[in-house]
Amino acid sequence: MIEPKQSINPPDDANAFYADVLEVLNDSQVNYMVAGSFASYTYTGRVPDTKDLDVFLCPEEVDDALEALKDAGYETELTYGYWIAKAWRGNNFVDLIFRAASGLWEVEPEWLARAVPVTMWGVDTQVVAPEELIWSKAGLMDRERYDGNNVLHLLQAEATELDWPRLLELAGDDWPLLLSHLTLFGYVYPDLASLIPKDLIARLALRLVNQQAADSPFNQGASNGTPLCRGTLISNKQYLEDVEEMGYADARLAPWGRLSREQLAPWVQAVKRGDT
Repeated sequence: MIEPKQSINPPDDANAFYADVLEVLNDSQVNYMVAGSFASYTYTGRVPDTKDLDVFLCPEEVDDALEALKDAGYETELTYGYWIAKAWRGNNFVDLIFRAASGLWEVEPEWLARAVPVTMWGVDTQVVAPEELIWSKAGLMDRERYDGNNVLHLLQAEATELDWPRLLELAGDDWPLLLSHLTLFGYVYPDLASLIPKDLIARLALRLVNQQAADSPFNQGASNGTPLCRGTLISNKQYLEDVEEMGYADARLAPWGRLSREQLAPWVQAVKRGDT
């Protein structure tokens, strides 16, 4: 395991940009965490392969973060108002993320309370705790963006130290998604399969068997009998046909999910255009 406080040095203009962004956010006293590939690097030591910096923050902090970055000379925009904003200078970007595009999760104060202090690019900052980082990546299963490998690499590096009850709490009613990653971990790394607590696998497997019953609340769709598709929680595009043409209810939408059709509409159109 890579110890917290692992330092990333700034060898080029992109990393200098990232360092400046962190300093601006620190000075503004916005409560944020570094997420994405750079956070994963803290735990796995695997060199980040990314074109930008991801920052997580609570929804109520977004306006203050954008104002601070704008005052510091950055271009800013609230890109999709229910989940992401951006700031940039030249060709360098930072994504300010406060909710999953699917609504699967939302950054909450407890996420920030559990953040891990590190130094990146010579700046004192903090990264998302491994449990929240795993869950933030668990639902990214698009053809163009699949983060299951990152989930498994985090499990490989952190399984012996993870707060498993916390991870299960984060998954909530979407625990079958977590179980799928835990199962895949044992397949990919058979020598490490024992790192996943056996009692957790057993409990979730039994829960899975019990939920197959036709009268299980987990299997219920809309009140009018419309079947439910949860594919839209794990892929932006690959299940749109199900909810738009095949009569399935969209699990991103209330009452199952956090979002409304009005919030989703601009993002869905961007996905269809390939402008994501």
